[in-house]
Amino acid sequence: MIRKALTLAGLVALHACGTPCPAFAADSAPDYSTPATEWVYQGMAVADMLTTLDIKHCPALQETNPILGAHPSDGRVIGYFAITGLLHYAITRELVTGNMPRSLVQFWEGTGIALEAGMVGHNYSIGLRARF
Repeated sequence: MIRKALTLAGLVALHACGTPCPAFAADSAPDYSTPATEWVYQGMAVADMLTTLDIKHCPALQETNPILGAHPSDGRVIGYFAITGLLHYAITRELVTGNMPRSLVQFWEGTGIALEAGMVGHNYSIGLRARF
């Protein structure tokens, strides 16, 4: 349980390290701050990870993500979500700093949040829970 909490804290810290501080930007500088929806996505991904980790408590259930396999280890699940979280963050930062239209960034974020919310909802509907 302590390992999971430390892993979760580490993931949050990694994401926070890449966040720019707009207080130091010049008034005329473009807004390159990370959209709040990125943190909503990351929170949903953590909820998905925690419910996915609960599969080991339900031997009759199997993971449906082919990358993880039917009965993934905790390390595989945590690694998968760490990598996908960092990739999502990196793509979001590239969209924001590349001056992409705000509507494209919102579509990217909204799609990710909707997919993660769907996975969490499905996991809860079959009895999986986020355990610490």
